[in-house]
Amino acid sequence: MVTPVVNKIRFALLVVLALASLQIGSLGHLRTPTASALTNCTVSDLSIDADEARFLQLINQHRQANGVSPALTMSVELNRAATWMAADLTHSAFSHTDSLGRDPWVRMAQCDVPGNIQGENIAAWYITADDVFPAWRDSPLHNQNMLDSRYSYIGIARVCCGSQGQWFWVTDFSNAGTPLQTAPVLKEPTITAVTATNSTTLKVTFNDNATSEYGFQYERKTGTGGTYALVLTGNALTGAQQGWFWPNEGLQPNTTYCYRIRAFDDKVVTPYSNEVCGTTSAGAGLQAPSGVSVAVGDSTSLKVTFNDNATTEYGFQYERKTGTGGTYALVVTGNALPGAQTGWLWPDGGLQPNTTYCYRIRAFDDKVVTAYSNEACGTTSAGAGLQAPSGVSVAVGDSTTLNVTFNDNATTETGFQYERKTGTGGTYALIVTGNALPGAQRGWLWPDRGLQPGTMYCYRIRAFDANVASAYSNEACGTTSGGGLAAPSNVNVVKGSSGTLNVYFNDNATTETGFEYSRRVGQTGNWGVVITGNALPGAQQGWYWPDSGLTSGTQYCYRIRASQNGTFSPYSNIACNTAP
Repeated sequence: MVTPVVNKIRFALLVVLALASLQIGSLGHLRTPTASALTNCTVSDLSIDADEARFLQLINQHRQANGVSPALTMSVELNRAATWMAADLTHSAFSHTDSLGRDPWVRMAQCDVPGNIQGENIAAWYITADDVFPAWRDSPLHNQNMLDSRYSYIGIARVCCGSQGQWFWVTDFSNAGTPLQTAPVLKEPTITAVTATNSTTLKVTFNDNATSEYGFQYERKTGTGGTYALVLTGNALTGAQQGWFWPNEGLQPNTTYCYRIRAFDDKVVTPYSNEVCGTTSAGAGLQAPSGVSVAVGDSTSLKVTFNDNATTEYGFQYERKTGTGGTYALVVTGNALPGAQTGWLWPDGGLQPNTTYCYRIRAFDDKVVTAYSNEACGTTSAGAGLQAPSGVSVAVGDSTTLNVTFNDNATTETGFQYERKTGTGGTYALIVTGNALPGAQRGWLWPDRGLQPGTMYCYRIRAFDANVASAYSNEACGTTSGGGLAAPSNVNVVKGSSGTLNVYFNDNATTETGFEYSRRVGQTGNWGVVITGNALPGAQQGWYWPDSGLTSGTQYCYRIRASQNGTFSPYSNIACNTAP
């Protein structure tokens, strides 16, 4: 026999986990709200926080996975009842009966909850949605409420704090209600593929399923057994769209990497996406070009030289941008070059006078492209007859003199400006304004005298006429001798084979007993002595030290100084490059 009032069907308290479940109401009997509706049911805020929104996502996923419909919708009335009850639990006994002595159906009536089939779950001590949801799911009575197909509306509330600092959760259910407008649920991305672009790059393709994210966290681990680490925090993406990709560069060839991604806003992060792994290509035979440098041709052309390190390429892509802040664009796609050889030249013509251009190059075959080469920039000359000097180099004269040699490329200049700075970090100042030189000839010499012994100086030169000055020459540095113990100079770092950088320098000392070769990682690392080498014969140019066993894709910086029985010269200039 069915009674004419709402029946209490299920009631349970799980003491260990501090959970409780109750379902009230029965089919076929509409509950009539009492005349005291909304009495003792006032709450100040019906909005839901990120964890309450997360719980709505979890319970609807749970219902869908178990073939239960409909998806639950937040209800104004149920949210009012749940919020009031959660706040009441912070200062009363842990029970479905509130501090006013009301059972859940009386409370829901006074909170103006419509419908005739209703239920309630309560819990204590669980802080987040991901804490409380599995506890209710694994409890039969609570799970029965969450999977009841007769419910179509839900109220969700969590409130802190009880007398011991505990959080309380309340979910109220009904088959009727007024929809509560909520913020969009933040959904996790879905990774669809990880594919090799080249030997050092993987392309991570994914679907953005969120519409209100602030950004994404991209995490990576090496190998399937590695540990995930945050690699990049990226911006929000437009809408919830498919087919986004992130090119992860600077990786090791023939190495497996795994990825996961999650979205975040100002309050919460989503669960992680699925994990997908990929392996970079082996890279044998298709290495990136290196040693890119740019020299002035004339006012409308620059000469781009580079080393070809590939043996199986189909061709090269030559890219250029205007100024250091410009955007790279493909200028020409060139043929393959024979073997892997150094010193190739590409003359880039049709440029604007007195303008800076930057270049990068990469090789390609029928499947992949290499990483880009280093970037190098150069500036066209000011115009016909007024090209910048080039080939500036500095040699030691004596302890107070440096000999600055250069090539004069101008034919219409009225003079030259010779500028100098002390050390690589100093500020350039005009030292002398010199006369025009006859024709455009190579090998001019300017002896700079009256300098400090054992001190590094750097130089640059430009031509001028009555109207304009040319671009500056290249910069070159040298160190005055210090009684036979002059510092090395013109340190330059060139990429060698994989994991090797060749450090070139000039030996300016004649009485040294050895050299200290120091290295640091990147621009801000700590210096450390890598090797202490023997003395070199005489003071000669063009020595080099191959530094091997380096980590590919990592930048290293070098400096060198001569030593003599515990006395040291000043350090050379600092030079850096990225290990291939």
